[in-house]
Amino acid sequence: MQNSAGGLHLIFSLFKRQAVLLVGVAAVSQILQLISYLALTRNFAPLQLGAFGQVHATFLLFLPWAALAFPSALALAKTSVERDYLSRLALLATIGSAAVVQMFFWLYAIFGHDLHSMFLYAPFISIVGAGLASLAEQQFLLAGRIKQQALVVLSVATCICCSRILLALNEASLPWLLATVPLQPVLLAGFYYVFSKRSTSKQQYRWTELKRIGQNFSNFPKYQASQQAFNAWSQSIPLILFSWWFGLDVLAYLNLAILLLAAPSGLLNKAVGDVYYPLAASLLQQSRGLIAFLAQTTAALFFLLILPFSLLGIYAEPLYANVFGEQWRHAADYCLWLMPWYFLVCLNAPALKTLIVMRQQKFSFYLNVCTFVLRCLAITIGAFVAKSVWWAIALYSVIGCMHNLIIIGNAFVVAKRHAQSKEALGDAVC
Repeated sequence: MQNSAGGLHLIFSLFKRQAVLLVGVAAVSQILQLISYLALTRNFAPLQLGAFGQVHATFLLFLPWAALAFPSALALAKTSVERDYLSRLALLATIGSAAVVQMFFWLYAIFGHDLHSMFLYAPFISIVGAGLASLAEQQFLLAGRIKQQALVVLSVATCICCSRILLALNEASLPWLLATVPLQPVLLAGFYYVFSKRSTSKQQYRWTELKRIGQNFSNFPKYQASQQAFNAWSQSIPLILFSWWFGLDVLAYLNLAILLLAAPSGLLNKAVGDVYYPLAASLLQQSRGLIAFLAQTTAALFFLLILPFSLLGIYAEPLYANVFGEQWRHAADYCLWLMPWYFLVCLNAPALKTLIVMRQQKFSFYLNVCTFVLRCLAITIGAFVAKSVWWAIALYSVIGCMHNLIIIGNAFVVAKRHAQSKEALGDAVC
């Protein structure tokens, strides 16, 4: 028991050290994004930034699930050979998904729909970049190359920020700003390649073995990739619906509200989740290790988040007006409505990774499907029944809160059942 407690303490200490580094990098990245928006809001009108937000939401429909979640399976591979095969599956999945999405845009254009020329080639390039970056990110994390990964993320954030500031200062046309959206995943993949350690050994891959490993980890493309897809769709499609039914200027205000709310989310959610995942996977064999680790990290996040969210709620209106300009004061109202939801988004990073470690992708998938339908229904009620953007925003936020509370609650239930089963097995052995 003492060895188990000591191991948990060591893992939690390692988690804190690695998470602090990635949180710091995420903080700098968010600051750079805020700086770029300071320039964009001063030089682009709400309608133009609404169009930019619409394109960004469109690309986010397919970038998060580019590699069909095979990179996430690397942490559960038992041998280096298994990891190599999973990496090959991730590459094949990336190229396949990129080709399918690009063909959809081509068919959309062929049947006479108006389509920006960028969509005739950019989806394929950006999906390949996103898939390669996702694979490289997991490889860096498993190799313990946290500092190199942090440097990659920081380099890309700096490049994107500087490019958007230069475009704003030079009063460039809107298409130049739109081009920075598909450029980001390509830059990420490029920087990972620069910092990666190239292997000179050439392994012969057997199709039967590739198929066998693919079947062993089929939950990842079946459920986790589907979950990632529906999560992306439930985030992006509502934004697109807001732009269609309430106008591009409403989408611009909504995006600016989300920008400040996503700042603590960006600081903590991905950084904490990336570090938590491999450490949680290592605790599966301990009876109480996983649920204790989940409780500690969730509690730590709660106390860390209370202060920044409270300050943002108090000073939202003068903050938006003074920082971004008087024409953006209206975004503070959107921020206040969405704040409870984003607080829970920040809090659920350990819970999400716990469900992946426990292979609960099926539950998460069905939950995301329901959430996606309810979010679209909420905006539809706001647009056509209540005929008010505020009703749409309120319902949209309530559904987001319910979604995240269910995720956190289910993670604790699953972790508790795992602990009880391990204790029962230990008693049976004794």
